[in-house]
Amino acid sequence: MLAGFADWNADPNDEPSAPGDALQVRDILGDGWGIEAEAEAQVGGPGYRKATSRGHAAYYRPGWKTGNIKEGTPITVSVCAVQGEKEQCGSAYGLA
Repeated sequence: MLAGFADWNADPNDEPSAPGDALQVRDILGDGWGIEAEAEAQVGGPGYRKATSRGHAAYYRPGWKTGNIKEGTPITVSVCAVQGEKEQCGSAYGLA
C-alpha cells in the first residue's frame, strides 16, 4: 500500500504548478506516519531543499520547495516515512 511519496522536478514543465529545481511531498495514508524529503547537491554546493508533511493529517500536499540550482548539478534525494523520532528512509539520485 502506498503511504506517500516525494516528487523531484529538475526542469519546469508546461504547467505553472510544477516549477524546476523543486521538491514536494505527499502524505496520502492516514496511518500516523508523515513523509519527509531532502534534496541536496552531492558535491556540497548550493542546492538544498527540505519538504515535510510532519504535523499534518493525511491527505496533505504542501507547496513546492524551490530555488535555482545550476543545471546538471548531481542531486541526492532522500525520502523518509517519519513518526516522532522514528524514520524509515531511502535515497535516489538525479540531476538539477
